[in-house]
Amino acid sequence: DNAMPHEGVHINFVKSLQGVADGDFSVEYVHGSKASRKVHPSSPGTAAVQDVADGLVDIAIGPIWITGGRLKMTSFTMPIHHDRTVLVIPKPGTKSSLITQSEKVLDPFSPGVWALLLATIAVTALLSVWFNMGKRMRGRQSGHVRKRVYARFCIDEFLQKGIFFCSAGVEQDEGASLPHKLLMFGFAFFTLILVSAYVANLAAFLTRSKIEYTGDMESVVAKKMRICAHPALQEDLELAHPDATFVFNLNGKELFGLVEDYKAGSCEVLAVGKMDSLGDMNLMDLFCKEELVYTESLVIENPVGFPIRSDLASGFSYWMYQAEKYHRVSVKTSEEAYKAESKRQPTCDVMLSAQEEEESEFAQITEANLFLPIIFFLFCAGIAVLLQLYHQWLLKKEILDDSVRSSESRSSMLGRTSTLNLFASRRHVGHPLS
Repeated sequence: DNAMPHEGVHINFVKSLQGVADGDFSVEYVHGSKASRKVHPSSPGTAAVQDVADGLVDIAIGPIWITGGRLKMTSFTMPIHHDRTVLVIPKPGTKSSLITQSEKVLDPFSPGVWALLLATIAVTALLSVWFNMGKRMRGRQSGHVRKRVYARFCIDEFLQKGIFFCSAGVEQDEGASLPHKLLMFGFAFFTLILVSAYVANLAAFLTRSKIEYTGDMESVVAKKMRICAHPALQEDLELAHPDATFVFNLNGKELFGLVEDYKAGSCEVLAVGKMDSLGDMNLMDLFCKEELVYTESLVIENPVGFPIRSDLASGFSYWMYQAEKYHRVSVKTSEEAYKAESKRQPTCDVMLSAQEEEESEFAQITEANLFLPIIFFLFCAGIAVLLQLYHQWLLKKEILDDSVRSSESRSSMLGRTSTLNLFASRRHVGHPLS
């Protein structure tokens, strides 16, 4: 019945365009033909394009994707906007098990940082054993016993250095050698940075809700999940994602048909044009009922325009350009005005991004973030190793009389302590104050 009133965002846009054109064109609204619907039963949009191609109408008003197949049928106006077809997925649930809560303690650092931390503690422990082995071994053990003692020392040092790290401090040994103190200096700086970074991020990670879902096209394709999609985009979708498993609804129910297929279990996720569907409140209410949400994962992007007779395309596109440039009349402004007038909103939030926290607030600390403390520790450890090797070389080079100086008393300037209190106490040995 052509007498029925026509309304909507795109109808209002064309009416505004008529005002800008000042009578240059007029529009009489009619319904699409039944013949074209029989030729293209799966897509009312393609049926409307067929009406233009057959000369039944001059133009079809509506958000119709511009595809290669449709361009073969007829010409289009300049694009009114570009529609992003994105993934629509079931609303993710939050995990609150004890295991999930326990995993949050490890979340501030990436697995690589935890491995780096354990490796740093292990290296520090091994170097500490080496630097102090002269004090501990006393030269009396050998063979199998010596290996067991070294193993025990390494375990003790690893646990000790781990305790120091967890308490955000290092040992204060006034009698330690210079290489050992230099090593502890590097380890202390490493500990300062890591503990500060961990504590700063821990509270945010402990209080956030942990959500797990498959929300990007790459993961969907890798898991071979079925995707309900509009048949008008079949060629474009299969070209862009040849490995994906698409399910196309052929009953002509447009996006509502995709939701029916999802409810029937034909697919796990949907590919839906975002700009075209967000304005349909009935569809949005259906999304809320079925707990479906939009992601930001792009499937494909298509221009949207009006199919029009070729001899009218240039003139109509001219007025579209003039209206947007000089009068700020566009589909976007018409949509904003229509929403403000209708004041109807979806019964729920259909955007996944609005339900998630900002990713930057919960970004894990990675190895690259710790470049400076790692390099500083390695520098201190490297210098300490060189000093220890030089210290041992000096001891081997000395020719000492074993009857005068035993191996236990051999030393060098690098191996001696340099604290003032020890120096003062040695000066007064054998010289009591009177």
